Amino acid sequence: MQASNNQTIKQFIQKNRTSFDSEVPPALVWENVEKNLPRKQVHIYRRLRMAAAVLLILGLGIAIGRFEQPSETELALSDISNEYAELENFYTEKINQKISLLKNQQSDEQALADIKDLEQEFEVLKRELNATDAQDEQIIQAMIENYRTKIDILERVLKRTNYSTKTKENESSI
Repeated sequence: MQASNNQTIKQFIQKNRTSFDSEVPPALVWENVEKNLPRKQVHIYRRLRMAAAVLLILGLGIAIGRFEQPSETELALSDISNEYAELENFYTEKINQKISLLKNQQSDEQALADIKDLEQEFEVLKRELNATDAQDEQIIQAMIENYRTKIDILERVLKRTNYSTKTKENESSI
């Protein structure tokens, strides 16, 4: 019986809603209602935890960033011994001469790209050498072989361009 009474009351309210909404209570009533409502308290601990999490993430990011950067004092072959210093100077000078010759002639873009690839590989070898504190002879030999490969590529390209230049000169003289 109560369910039917609730239904009839609901239907009565819905039919006569406009007549119920005609009156507005004074502002003082709403102020009293607001005073009696529980306030949402700002949880200071929650904000502190959020701030601590942000600081932790920033701190980890900075620490990882510093760890990932290559060290300022990367070892080179010249740092290991005088013999390696002479080798490094010799190969570097020879490579620079051949690159300048190649740039003066018709340059082979693929050869220059190969040289850049070898330079990137050389940087990886340098980092590995740093990681082993210059104790790994295989890495040192790989670095020397990298120099030799660069020179070999440059010599081949220079021979090919000299041959093609001579062939063009011969064709033009005919």
